[in-house]
Amino acid sequence: MKRLIVTDTGPLIIYARTGNLPVLRGVADCIVLTQTVLHECTRNAWQPGAAAILEALAQGHLTVVPDVATDATGKASLAPGEKSAINYALTQDPQHCRLLMDAVRGRAVARHLGLGVIGSAGLLVVAKKMGLVAQVKPVIESWQQSGYWIDKAVVNSVLQAATE
Repeated sequence: MKRLIVTDTGPLIIYARTGNLPVLRGVADCIVLTQTVLHECTRNAWQPGAAAILEALAQGHLTVVPDVATDATGKASLAPGEKSAINYALTQDPQHCRLLMDAVRGRAVARHLGLGVIGSAGLLVVAKKMGLVAQVKPVIESWQQSGYWIDKAVVNSVLQAATE
């Protein structure tokens, strides 16, 4: 069964700016972003990936949901998009929902709250196993070339998991 993915800003932007939004749509039945994440991704039309995100919204490939007011994230030092994505994910069935987030602190807070978390690169491994991408390495390289930083240890771990 495919799942619901609640996405944070960074992963959505990197998938959009490198033309990989179809990969997200392939691994989940529904890709959800909060109003705050949408604002962070598209507040300036010239931002990399903004046009692709707006187009995906217009085509119904992404779903925008209202921000959820909660104190679950407390005083954690997180970006607004991270907080809103975590708060929304907490309202969903944990059996069928994963939080797509790359920020280390945000991932730690989300896990502490009992959420299932996957990173952008980890999602590529899932996509490869599903036959949605032939290789993970070229996608990660395209992300790096467009300025998206991924820890070398994470890259090595992901490539090993993808048997590349």
